[in-house]
Amino acid sequence: MIISRSPLRISFAGGGSDLSPFVDEYGGSVLNATIDRYAYCTIEDSDTYSTNVPEIVDHCVKFVGHGKPNMKITLYSETDLGSGLGSSSALVVACLSALGYSDNKQKLAEAAIHVERNLCEFPGGKQDQFATTYGGFNYIEFLPTGANRVSPITLSYEIQRKLQYSLILYNIGVSRTNNRVIERNIAGLKDDPQMIEQTKQLVNNCSQALQYIVTGNIKQLAETFKDNWQIKSDLHSGITSNPFQEVKEKGLQNGAWGAKICGAGGGGHLLFAVNPKHRSDLLLALDPLPGHVEYFDFTPQGCETWTQ
Repeated sequence: MIISRSPLRISFAGGGSDLSPFVDEYGGSVLNATIDRYAYCTIEDSDTYSTNVPEIVDHCVKFVGHGKPNMKITLYSETDLGSGLGSSSALVVACLSALGYSDNKQKLAEAAIHVERNLCEFPGGKQDQFATTYGGFNYIEFLPTGANRVSPITLSYEIQRKLQYSLILYNIGVSRTNNRVIERNIAGLKDDPQMIEQTKQLVNNCSQALQYIVTGNIKQLAETFKDNWQIKSDLHSGITSNPFQEVKEKGLQNGAWGAKICGAGGGGHLLFAVNPKHRSDLLLALDPLPGHVEYFDFTPQGCETWTQ
């Protein structure tokens, strides 16, 4: 049996600037980190070809060039699709890696972008494929030339622990697959000058967040979360609408310094930056709400594949 796993990620800043057509003309940047939640691909010998997720696996198999091999290929994720944690991209990367596509991280990530965007025709950006392939904390720049630059961020153990304890990841219980947030965003970036300018602000916001995360200034990082929220709200109302708005307000009333949406919005996860003194207060305040807190830690390891 061949097993591949790729980590999910949380995003701190820049999401949305990696969407075409914006990124193709202006470039973009994102700041993210992988966490200890995973998407998996397993491959077993079989008399026939079969898979539980043909809308992904069939395209991966064709891209790698196996034809339809006698294999049972199974994908599964530790979160739902539309979670805002990059699960669909992690599944694609895990599948390509299990099929033996490439050990080169850059090539693997770029191949996953091609499979996901062009073959599967899933709408979205470019950050998730690089995040799950490389692992760890990364500042990723997407140049208008089409080049992609991944800059790993090395944080001290002390800063990582302070950061992890000051963050709360909350699953609001609604999947983004129920709406068309990404499609609306992409459509606006084609010809809406206001959306284009707001997305440029997301790039500036990402540069600020980078400064604060490398120095461990979590309170100032939370201020970039607030700015990010306002920019996303101005893009269009569906990104930060309820239940996100209600959960955010509950958090700010109970010790949170700021909050941001993980992913495109409309569903999925909310990331709080909280005053450590009030972490327990916030957890108790969130408990009665329909969603749930998801506990996590950071992981430095990107996609990995082994036999068992």
